[in-house]
Amino acid sequence: MTDDQGVLKRIRYLGLAIERGTDSVPDDGRYYITHDCKVVQSCGSLTIAEAYLEIEAQRVQEERPELQNPRDLIRKERSFNDILAVRGQSRAAAREKQSKRGGKGGRGGV
Repeated sequence: MTDDQGVLKRIRYLGLAIERGTDSVPDDGRYYITHDCKVVQSCGSLTIAEAYLEIEAQRVQEERPELQNPRDLIRKERSFNDILAVRGQSRAAAREKQSKRGGKGGRGGV
């Protein structure tokens, strides 16, 4: 188990993290990219470590496409609900317009 104080950045759904000085990695001042608590890469710069983390995230997602970002799932669901809401508003406006037109002869009747 890692110490959250030394975890600088984490992608939980992929099991990736940038760690420094935790139980899983040495406390030597380097940044370690871990996948499921196993060291994948190490470097001396946080900026480079973040770049390695992005590369590793892409690699893991390519290998296991069933792992999806929960935020992406929420975004897709929200956009679907937005589409349904807009369609509902459009239908309500069309019904309102139709009811204002009157019957066969129009507003004045036949």
